[in-house]
Amino acid sequence: MENQISRPSKQRAFPLVQVPLCYLDWNIFDNFSKKRLPELKDVLFTAREDGLIHVPYTEWHLHEAVNVSSDLVNQEELVSRNLETLKDVTDFVCIWEHDEPAGWRILRFAWDRQFDVLTTQKLVMLWEMMKPILAAITTVKDKLLEFGLVPGTLNKFTPDEVIQEIDRILCKPENIEKYKEYSPKGITLEEIINLALSIIPESADDLQLVSAIYFLVDQIGYYSDKSVKRNVMSLWRDQNHVAWASRSQILVSADRRLRMKAKLTYRIFGITTLVLDPNEAIVTLKWMLENSDALKFQYDEVRKQTVA
Repeated sequence: MENQISRPSKQRAFPLVQVPLCYLDWNIFDNFSKKRLPELKDVLFTAREDGLIHVPYTEWHLHEAVNVSSDLVNQEELVSRNLETLKDVTDFVCIWEHDEPAGWRILRFAWDRQFDVLTTQKLVMLWEMMKPILAAITTVKDKLLEFGLVPGTLNKFTPDEVIQEIDRILCKPENIEKYKEYSPKGITLEEIINLALSIIPESADDLQLVSAIYFLVDQIGYYSDKSVKRNVMSLWRDQNHVAWASRSQILVSADRRLRMKAKLTYRIFGITTLVLDPNEAIVTLKWMLENSDALKFQYDEVRKQTVA
C-alpha cells in the first residue's frame, strides 16, 4: 500500500543532536535492573560511550520506575534500584516536550527537576485528552468488524501482510455492494485510517495519534494481550512508549506483542523506526561498533548540513 497517511509525521523533526536514539521499552530497563540481558547492556553501553547512540528516557519511564508492585518494605529499595538503572543507562538524556517548532527536543538533566512529572493530576488530564481520540478509534474498530474482520485471526500475518489481508476483506464483493455509494470500487484500510484521523480533534499531537492507532491495532486483535493481568493502564503505557519511540531510530522491546503492534502502527504511518528484540538489538549495535568510523563520518556530514 502506497502510504499517504502523514498527519503525525508533519510534526516530527530530527533530534537536535545528529546521533541515533535507541529507545528502550520499560521491560528492557526492568531486565537490566534485575541483572538480566547482560550482553545487551554491555554492547549498549559501549555504543553509547563511543558516541554512536543516545539511550533516552521519557516521563513514562520515570512513571514506571516509581510505580512498582511490591509490599511497602521493598518498595523504596525497588524504586531506588529502578532510578539508578535509568540514570546509568541513559546518562540523564531524555526526550521531552518543549516549546519548539517540532514540539519536543533532546535534553540532559536529572530527576530533581521532573521527578513528579506524571502526577495523578497530570495522568487524569492526559487521559481526558485521549478520551475523544479513543472514542473515534473505537468507532473505526466497530466499522472494521462490520466489514467482517474477525479479531484474533491476523496474528499469522506480518505487518505488511496484515494491511493486505484487511484490504482483501474490505473489498469482498458483499462489502463493495454494501458500501458502493461511499466507494464504488471498495474501501481500503488507508481510507478508513484517514477517516479516523479526520474525526480526531485537530488539537491532537503526533504522540496522541500514534498512540491512538496502536490502540486500534490492539483492538482489532493483532497480537492483543489477553492476559487478565493486563489492564487499561498497562495498554496505555505501551501506547505511550511506542508513540515516544516513534521519535527515535530504534525501539528495543522484550515484548513480542508490543513489537508486532508497533511495527504495524509504524507501517501505517510510514514511520521508519527499527523495532528490535534484544538479540536483534545486540546484532545491530555490534554492527554499528564494527562500522564506527564510517557512521561517525555520516553523523558529522549531517551535522555540517544542519549547521549550514
